[in-house]
Amino acid sequence: RNCKVLFATCFDPNTLSELQGHDGKVFSFKPTSADITYREIPESELQSGSLNAEAGQAVPSVSLVKKKFLGKYAIS
Repeated sequence: RNCKVLFATCFDPNTLSELQGHDGKVFSFKPTSADITYREIPESELQSGSLNAEAGQAVPSVSLVKKKFLGKYAIS
């Protein structure tokens, strides 16, 4: 979401097994109004650094910062 991190749930066992069959590959995911489309990124595109060439944007970097928990309770 917002060109940073995608968390998705897959309820279709066929799609899930197809994605699991590509272990170690890099994919580009694009959310649409009804679905999420995806495509495998070829190694040549990884080396050239043109992952977001279609959008005309540079590839954003992501840094995660652990936030301090200020509450009293947590539900596991």
